[in-house]
Amino acid sequence: MNQMELLNDIIRYLGIFQEQVKISTSNNQYDINIHSENVLIPIFNKIFDGNFENLNYLQKNAEAIDLLDYKSGIAIQVTASRQLAKIKSTLEKLFDSEHKKHVKQLYIYILTERQPSYNGTAIAKIIGKRLTFDIKKNIWDARDLYKRVQSFTDIDSIKDVKELLRMQFSELYLSETLTKSGFEKIKAAYSKTCLTNFSRLNFFGLSVQRKPREVDLYNLFVQPKFTKSSTYDFETIDVIKSMKTDITLPWKIGKELPINDVFLNTTHKIRLLSTIWDNKLDTEFSEILSHQKHLAILGNPGAGKSSIVKYAICKILENDQTVFSYKQIYEFFPLRVELHKYNQAKNERKLGIIGYIEQLLAEEYQTTISQSDFKQLLKHQQVILFFDGMDEIFDIQQRIGVRNDIESIVKLYPHMRSVVTSRFESYSEVSLDKKLFKALEVKSFSDDEIKEYVGKWYSLEESSVKVRQHETADCIKKLQDVDNELKCNPLLLSLILILYRNELEIPTSKLEIYENCTNTIVDHRDSKEKKLMIHLKISNAVGIFSALGHWQFENDMKQLPISSEDVFKFIKNHLIIKGEFSDDRQASQSAEEFLEFAKVRSIYFENKFTHKTFLEYFTAYYLFSQYYSKPQNHNALLEVISKNIGLSSWAVVLELLVCKIDSGQIDFEIIDSIITDQFKKNPIQATIFFVSIIRYIKNISPNLSLHLITASLLQLASDEFENKSQEDDKEILFNHIVAIHKLPRFHGQINNAFESLIKLDNLNQENLVIFALEYSYITIQADHSMQKSYQETIAGAMYGLKLGPELEKPDYVLHGGLFLRWNDALIPVVKLDHAGFSFAFSYDANISKLKPASL
Repeated sequence: MNQMELLNDIIRYLGIFQEQVKISTSNNQYDINIHSENVLIPIFNKIFDGNFENLNYLQKNAEAIDLLDYKSGIAIQVTASRQLAKIKSTLEKLFDSEHKKHVKQLYIYILTERQPSYNGTAIAKIIGKRLTFDIKKNIWDARDLYKRVQSFTDIDSIKDVKELLRMQFSELYLSETLTKSGFEKIKAAYSKTCLTNFSRLNFFGLSVQRKPREVDLYNLFVQPKFTKSSTYDFETIDVIKSMKTDITLPWKIGKELPINDVFLNTTHKIRLLSTIWDNKLDTEFSEILSHQKHLAILGNPGAGKSSIVKYAICKILENDQTVFSYKQIYEFFPLRVELHKYNQAKNERKLGIIGYIEQLLAEEYQTTISQSDFKQLLKHQQVILFFDGMDEIFDIQQRIGVRNDIESIVKLYPHMRSVVTSRFESYSEVSLDKKLFKALEVKSFSDDEIKEYVGKWYSLEESSVKVRQHETADCIKKLQDVDNELKCNPLLLSLILILYRNELEIPTSKLEIYENCTNTIVDHRDSKEKKLMIHLKISNAVGIFSALGHWQFENDMKQLPISSEDVFKFIKNHLIIKGEFSDDRQASQSAEEFLEFAKVRSIYFENKFTHKTFLEYFTAYYLFSQYYSKPQNHNALLEVISKNIGLSSWAVVLELLVCKIDSGQIDFEIIDSIITDQFKKNPIQATIFFVSIIRYIKNISPNLSLHLITASLLQLASDEFENKSQEDDKEILFNHIVAIHKLPRFHGQINNAFESLIKLDNLNQENLVIFALEYSYITIQADHSMQKSYQETIAGAMYGLKLGPELEKPDYVLHGGLFLRWNDALIPVVKLDHAGFSFAFSYDANISKLKPASL
């Protein structure tokens, strides 16, 4: 195709583009304006050799300008309005916006057709000398865009522009082989299968009769809120003071540096972590796809990250406009990529992300789209990829490789959007480029969300309205006494509800929840399930689950694939080895029955545990029974802990293992010996790990607990470690210290640790208020009122102190402060907040020239 043919095609497509905008805007349909911005970005990138960003991704309905290339300083406003008022408004808003400091040159692109002329004087009055703006050169429409493309000397660039426009405005083809109608058929077939697969989830209940226990996702899902991922910074302060500590610890920090040698009558620069508290409002579920092109959604185990992804994909495919405020998202083609499966395909078949998606669509969705066609979709159409489960790639180096693949594809295809999900610890080891990805944390359930979830859970579990209402009310009442960390987590809340439903009592610890729930799910026999005729011949079902969990966990660590046949053979052989059966036929039959039982109980299905946390719990139980319960294996147990204590993939397993050991102790000896042993072998990772779980351990000596907290604070203040990995360790450690400081039983130990390390008169010094800020705050208030000729101004401040065990919901808040009524009186105020009520006392102390009688 010669250059003239290419340019003629471009003229035709620009004409179609212009007419579509005119028709849409004349009918008050303005969504096409938003779409137009994305159509034009790659063309403007070609014309200006730039890298334009759509500011509406970062700020919904960004004022003044839509597109900005930060490097060149070129900004573009895309609008369908050609009126002078629009030009003037754009310029005025630009000079009032935060973007003005980045803008060196401004273009206004009229999607319809610019006026023959504009009042240059009116525009010049606004601009002054602040910006060079020529109404003939800087106000464009399709004709100006075409002239710039026509001036290209490189025919390949002209081809690229033609291809970009053809993808958007051709009536037939999206690529050389994929037609629009063909893609719509592919999308329809994909949507049908996707909605069938994703709109159902395994239900942790006792009365659902399906096999497996599946329910409609929408009937249980509660939309969570999100918050910006916590950030931190280092500040250096000079401690001009002689310091000495009498602390002696049984381990060393750093290379060969005993803690008691750190501070010895010298002046040190102590580096202390301080938090940058972000006071922005929470992000609602409806807003998560509104601003940022690429997201990392982080959460604790059981926070519902995969459910969030499935729910979002289903609602986009259903075009449910009530869910997301960013309406353009419904034009995107959403795909979920399970990262552990992608990583396996990458290692075994040398597939990249696009090659894996081709295979995924063919095998799981019975749709065929070639890699070259999908590349064209990524390049020119709207695609959003949900990369689910970064934490399920256990090997750190392989996780880094997958991280690099994700960053590469989003850079290569600037039109696409992406969401990555992960647990915190696994993400911190391989965090994505912060310039590309915004990290959001899934917030724990609020009281209202807990009530909503309990109500939805019971509506699925109990058919009797009377019973449901009674048990729901009683359950919510009893949940008030449960630790927030337990009841505010969707998975743990589900397990709590199973136990309450069975026993009408609620457990109080994470380990107790897992243990009791496992026993309930495995051992409980309700009448409905008896009708399913499941008769297990196996005497120790928990033991089989534990062995299966450990075997599967080890295979996952090695990234080895597991088939149904592999699972069946493992269970059969395990039954024979453990003496459950000697006959191969009986063992085979029992293995089949066991797998059916596991599926009906929603524990194990399709060659995996229904939730990763079940896998981790059973792995921990196996290690406990095989190592700790057998004294001859105690040293092997310590080796297992020391080998894996720094790995995020082992964090939950080791937490549950230590808590299981702790639950059977009557004194401090065993737990203290385990902690001390690990500190001697790996002090940094041991500090991080044991501080993260210290709140769950009951049988740790107060002295060792104090040493652990002291070592943590010292590690935060240390200058010994300067590489990125250890800077990340400090952030994790700091977050753990902040978390345990919220618990009253640790207040004294943390304060004692500070006092022993830094011999200041008190802890209310600069950079040491990071914990005190949790308990108190200052309210500044001012009021000015006018009534005819009378005016009154009152201003002042109050200091608030939270009282009670829970900082987020204190029993009382005591306020004290002082206000000034200008030229009239000082007003001391005392106020007490309790249970939604406020009780205040104030007194006006006259400072005006009025007589004392006026007091």
